[in-house]
This record gives sequence, structure tokens and C-alpha cells, in this order.
Amino acid sequence: MAAEIQLLASGYAPTRTAPFAGPARATTIARYIDESGAPLRQRELCDRHAAWLRANRRNIYDLRSAYQR
Repeated sequence: MAAEIQLLASGYAPTRTAPFAGPARATTIARYIDESGAPLRQRELCDRHAAWLRANRRNIYDLRSAYQR
């Protein structure tokens, strides 16, 4: 289990197709970080799935607006 998950804004927005969800723009990167801060993996998510992740997990850090200028 990951120690935390960081939500980051994607620099590009490829179209992704999730089963039973249809096509959507993947505008968010969910980066899974272990206890020492090393990245384990990352996934590209649409806004709907990023919102679901934030609502259902406690260890989410939304950094999407932190890097915008």
C-alpha cells in the first residue's frame, strides 16, 4: 500500500478510455509515493476519477494548483 498519493496537473491531456466510463481527457497524474518519498508508479486520470480518488482515500495530496503560475 502506498504511503500517499499526489495529484499533479498533466502537461498534456491524452484521451483515455476506461471500461464503462467512455472517453475522457486525462488531465491529472496520480503519483503513488512510498514511505521514503520514492515514486512507486503513476497513472493518468480524468477529473471525474481524480475526484473519486480524493473522496475515497485519506492519503491524497492535491498539488494540481500548487504548480500553476
